Amino acid sequence: MWVWNGSDWVNVGKVQGMDGNYYEYRFARNNSWSSAPSLDQDTRYPSGWSSSAPALSDGKVLWATFAYINGSDNTMIEDWCDPYYMTGMTGDNGGSGVPGVGYEVRYCKGTETTYTGEQWSDTMKRKRDPEGWSTDVPELVSGDEYNYIWFIQCRIINDELESGQYWSKPNPMGGIITPDPVGSQPIAYPMGIYSTTTPYINDGETAPYVYDTGGDTEGNHYFFLKAVMTWIGT
Repeated sequence: MWVWNGSDWVNVGKVQGMDGNYYEYRFARNNSWSSAPSLDQDTRYPSGWSSSAPALSDGKVLWATFAYINGSDNTMIEDWCDPYYMTGMTGDNGGSGVPGVGYEVRYCKGTETTYTGEQWSDTMKRKRDPEGWSTDVPELVSGDEYNYIWFIQCRIINDELESGQYWSKPNPMGGIITPDPVGSQPIAYPMGIYSTTTPYINDGETAPYVYDTGGDTEGNHYFFLKAVMTWIGT
């Protein structure tokens, strides 16, 4: 499985199933948001679909599909699923940003319930560089006890944690190694400051999180679209 870490596609390994079987992903691109590239769903190696994500240029849409593969004889247990797009829709132009402001996500390996990075605490959440948490997505290895990826996130200003903001509590990226590739906690990616006119899409594999500057008596907040849906504030 390949994951976009903000600048590169990183291979995080095969999505393992039971008895050595696994989910295999394929990718293709076109210029349509409504029609996927042609796919022979019962063909082991469908023409036009690659095991690695192709580079995209302006106007291109990245599509993905997956099939359940027999780990013993490399045959298909389940056909390729209906393709779904992975490229985010282009939203309205936002206002000018604040120089030096950004969002940072850090990762570490773990299990379904534990993680290997520094444990979240009142001290850890205030550190600029908490031990064991990396901006690089770790590569998962088949058979390793640590078969999940966990992440934390924070708003950064001029390479420092924003005043009053701290690393979020660690969360697992569900569905990395599981019989069901569409987990309850898809891979999170930042979509900047929340806008009521921007559509936010959770497709089961990836989901956006945004920073809401509206604030209340407890300050500003991050919001993560957990349900599989499209959300627009208006």
